[in-house]
Amino acid sequence: FMLMHFLMIRKQGISGPL
Repeated sequence: FMLMHFLMIRKQGISGPL
């Protein structure tokens, strides 16, 4: 899911798609 991916990206410290 996008939410899962967003959390994973946030954990890495990247802004991600948002």
